[in-house]
Amino acid sequence: MADIGTMTRSSGRGRRPKARTNQNGQAMGTKGLQTRRRLVEATEALLRTTPVRDLRVAEIAKAANTSTSTFYLYFQDVSEAVLAVANGVSQSTPEFLAQLSAPWDPQTAYDRAQAFVESYVDYWSAHAAVFRVRNLAADEGDERFIAARGHAVRPLLQAMAARIRERQEAGGLPPDLHALSAAGALMAMLERMGALPTAKGADDVSGAKVIHAAAFVTAVLIGGSASVGEVHPPAGED
Repeated sequence: MADIGTMTRSSGRGRRPKARTNQNGQAMGTKGLQTRRRLVEATEALLRTTPVRDLRVAEIAKAANTSTSTFYLYFQDVSEAVLAVANGVSQSTPEFLAQLSAPWDPQTAYDRAQAFVESYVDYWSAHAAVFRVRNLAADEGDERFIAARGHAVRPLLQAMAARIRERQEAGGLPPDLHALSAAGALMAMLERMGALPTAKGADDVSGAKVIHAAAFVTAVLIGGSASVGEVHPPAGED
């Protein structure tokens, strides 16, 4: 059984595994790499329906159409398989980096921010099971998962921070605002939004309205001040 506590106590030091040799130190050929990939894909699929604490090696092996002995040829335990899944999913995708590198002038900033926020939240939601497990293990101090998290978000954070510094240099943001910290706060907001329900709550808060607000914040930090007249509420809502 996988246990977050066990994952935290594991001895990995945070280096991204090269995955070119198996647990016996043997170089993996095409067949070995394919088998390992099936095990990783099976682990990712099971994480969508099974809490990591309840995930067992036998279940992963069965889902990958192989045996438990074969699993242990590639991974020491469930946590290593989960780490391999986490290392295979980046939040700094080429699409997101391209969106941030495109010009965001004040007239188009909100629309660009809306598109960025929506695509990021959709992406995070699609991989929510993996990201939740990775972040929980990282928060509990597992250096391997801390490294995996940092590798996944660092390029995007740096791109956000660079845009914020540009805004500061242009006089659009306070010069004493710490750009990387502001980027981290923006990233934290976007991550949390991946888990928000889309239905209206008791206070008439919907997913569309939250995205609308998040896009406004993103536009101010990254793309230029958006005036009230330039920002329109989600279609069908007021």
